[in-house]
Amino acid sequence: MMRVSFGATVWSLLAPGIAAAVGLPDSHPSVGVLSKFNFKCPYAEEWVTKGPLQAALDLGLVQNVTTITTSKSGGRQQLRRRTQQDMIVAGSCVYTNAWSGQVACLEMRGDAWTGATMESRCASETDSTLTAGAPCAVPDGMTGWCLVGEDGSIEATPMAGDNNCGQTQSACETFMTGT
Repeated sequence: MMRVSFGATVWSLLAPGIAAAVGLPDSHPSVGVLSKFNFKCPYAEEWVTKGPLQAALDLGLVQNVTTITTSKSGGRQQLRRRTQQDMIVAGSCVYTNAWSGQVACLEMRGDAWTGATMESRCASETDSTLTAGAPCAVPDGMTGWCLVGEDGSIEATPMAGDNNCGQTQSACETFMTGT
């Protein structure tokens, strides 16, 4: 019976091949890989070649991204995720929720809202009052925002609950068809 021993000499032959396989330059010191770390992410090629943000964009994992070109940093482009909280608050509507009977508020965010569209939207709610340019008051125990609409005309409703994000998300998606 013949035994094969993978000693230091065999490892020294394999290590440069491993370094080249993961994209390291030939001059890079040898890289040892433990077997417990020998796995391959299905999107590794995307992340390695394009960077994590561009890969996430290409794979549809990130939305609402704005490209900013900065000339002071050598013309380099930087990508920044624009959150919905950063959008302009065009106004808010305080109303009585027809289902719960409680006072609720929705913010109208984005630059597509006009005075007429805000008035029309707010008038569709019971006992409503529109305030242009003002955000909703954030309730105690707020667990997040329920967002409905498209970029430029978002309706954002503050959601309060018992710190259970799953229930808040379910209520937003089920009753308000939001995210």
